[in-house]
Amino acid sequence: MLTVALAASLYGLAMWWIHQSDQAFIWSSLHLEVLATAALLCSVNYVLRGWRWQRWMVLYERPLPFSQALRFYVAGFVFTPTPGNVGEAVRGILPQSKPLSVRESWSIYAAERLADVMALGLLALPALLLLFSEFPQTAWGVWGAEDVLTLLAAFSVLVLGLWWMRPTIWPLINTWLQKVSPKVMAVLEQARKCLMSGSLVWSTSTLVAWGCQGAAMWFLCRDAQIQLDLITCIGFYALAMIGGALSLLPAGLGGMELILTSLLVAHGADVAAAAQVTVLIRLLTLWWAVALGGVCFLYSSLIRKDISLT
Repeated sequence: MLTVALAASLYGLAMWWIHQSDQAFIWSSLHLEVLATAALLCSVNYVLRGWRWQRWMVLYERPLPFSQALRFYVAGFVFTPTPGNVGEAVRGILPQSKPLSVRESWSIYAAERLADVMALGLLALPALLLLFSEFPQTAWGVWGAEDVLTLLAAFSVLVLGLWWMRPTIWPLINTWLQKVSPKVMAVLEQARKCLMSGSLVWSTSTLVAWGCQGAAMWFLCRDAQIQLDLITCIGFYALAMIGGALSLLPAGLGGMELILTSLLVAHGADVAAAAQVTVLIRLLTLWWAVALGGVCFLYSSLIRKDISLT
């Protein structure tokens, strides 16, 4: 609830500031079909990631019908506004019948985060190439975003490189973690079990899932007269998501918004229009999920009674 209050204050302040500028609200000219399309694309993201979660639950001998698995998965979004989204780790222990152990639930959560970061890193690469090859340095001087983008680029390359070299470096990491923290090692070992099962399937679905949310932002940008091609728009969204995750703030609040607005402005968008699009896409990609999660959680716990509150 504190996170929701923080977000409401942040977005309210942003809207007040935008209202003081000369740029008119895009709400007045926003087409409902564009908003509906963006919301649908964001919902596709949840469906694909829910399907991935269902597949990984099967590895722990917890097969669930897809409709029920998706409901449980979406219910977990009610815990998203937590530092680093760690609240989502409780998904596996929610089912009333045959819940996962805490360690198993954390393992699937770790696999999800690793899969998401790798997918976002890949989606961000085209945008990074564009940023460092075409944008003038003066644009970065205004917003001071060059260091942030350099860090994100290095982080993305590091994650992709480590994944590519995993057969070589995993035994070394395994030995070190066994000495430092056997419990952490056990969680990561089980997460590896998820990632090594059907890697082509889950990696493709994860790329498509996050690409859908980037495409939702592209539709909003088009409606706000911000000229961005689809690939670049997806890349900007991916960069902002990685930056928000690195901040470790609840759901990346503040960090993600600042980075995304800065990227849009650096590309030539009006500051007010960029801020409005950023608030809109966050409402659709974060708070829409939290709202759906609340509905699914209440329905599952009060009506179906197949989620345990203890």
